[in-house]
Amino acid sequence: MNISDTDNNMCETSTFIMLKMILNYINPKVYQFDYLDPINLTVTKELCEPGTSTHSTVTKLIHSDTGELLVERLAKLCRVDNETHRPVKWSPQFHQMFSHLKDRGMPKVLKKTSTPIPTSPPDCFKWTFKSRYSDMDVKMHANQSMYIKSCIDCATEASMNGQLDQFNGDIIWYPVKYLSINYIAETFANDTLTVNMWQHNKDVSILYFSVWSDALKKIVTFIEVKIDLNKIK
Repeated sequence: MNISDTDNNMCETSTFIMLKMILNYINPKVYQFDYLDPINLTVTKELCEPGTSTHSTVTKLIHSDTGELLVERLAKLCRVDNETHRPVKWSPQFHQMFSHLKDRGMPKVLKKTSTPIPTSPPDCFKWTFKSRYSDMDVKMHANQSMYIKSCIDCATEASMNGQLDQFNGDIIWYPVKYLSINYIAETFANDTLTVNMWQHNKDVSILYFSVWSDALKKIVTFIEVKIDLNKIK
């Protein structure tokens, strides 16, 4: 079955944006590999049943020789109109084309919930930075990696200053066990952004980051990460 003219036209006038990304599983062994290690890797990607204007994928990084799962990533994307930035619905023909995926539904953790984004406590650690042109993608929107890097910088600043319980020094030496990112709004070059960071009140290995945009006067990204309390040896 061919994609309809409507969907072909939609592909030319719209763009996919990331709504949510989760590193659902990270095998501790990935932190034992050196970039010079001779290792054969396989990447697989499965498309789940499309939503009204979204689609989700499950990507797996596998050790080719042993078949062992190393990393599993879940992602939810939405197709938006290039001019209006509003979601664009898939055509009935598109849904028919991928009807064989009806038994492969969107992972539950990617589904939209009514649970609000947690509010940062008044005494949270704050780290302010300005987005750079080198942080932008081809459409001059901030690349998703900018938010992760800024949160690493924020956490390291807090750790170096003794303001994180059970952590000290560069946070990069603590293995990430789980990562969830909600992309809420777009930011651009030279935007002033503030990362608000705090630890879970019962499990200090869980860190929360909410990124505030001065220009938009709102939270643009929310990140939850669980980190091993033992440094990489």
